[in-house]
Amino acid sequence: LARPERRPTSPTGYTRGVNTETTIDSTAGGGGVGRAGVPTVELEAITKHYLKPDGSILVEALRGIDLTIPTGQYLAIMGSSGSGKSTLMNLLGCLDRPTSGSYRLEGLDVSTLDDDSLSQARGRRIGFVFQAFNLISELTIVENVEVPLFYQGVSRSKRHELAISRLELVGLADRLD
Repeated sequence: LARPERRPTSPTGYTRGVNTETTIDSTAGGGGVGRAGVPTVELEAITKHYLKPDGSILVEALRGIDLTIPTGQYLAIMGSSGSGKSTLMNLLGCLDRPTSGSYRLEGLDVSTLDDDSLSQARGRRIGFVFQAFNLISELTIVENVEVPLFYQGVSRSKRHELAISRLELVGLADRLD
């Protein structure tokens, strides 16, 4: 299987940066749009502001981000410490909300959802790969894979079946015991 050629380009719609030290590079990886011509991610004029602990100074972590990520696009977010990478990733992962602007995930404006709806969107539309394992040591590998399915309301038998099939799919069948 040949790997696609990796060519850094500016993502469609990217016009303003996180700050002067952060860059967003994308690599063509199938590109295009998902359901009914809708990109996977669309950010418009996204800002995120934080107050410092003493409340005296406002930190503008993100300033007017416009970004469109077509379905199948590979993306790298790079920058120095404090440049807004983690803030942007938290917003993209629906773990935090923007101060202002619009975030559409597969056409759904998640920036306006209540907490329960945002949790549901995150659980059904987003997958996380962490640097650390973030596994629950008291659980088996199958039970760890079942955890997000539990929160999605999947029945116990279906959770178990799905967990095993996904572990087999990624070559971890030998760790099922």
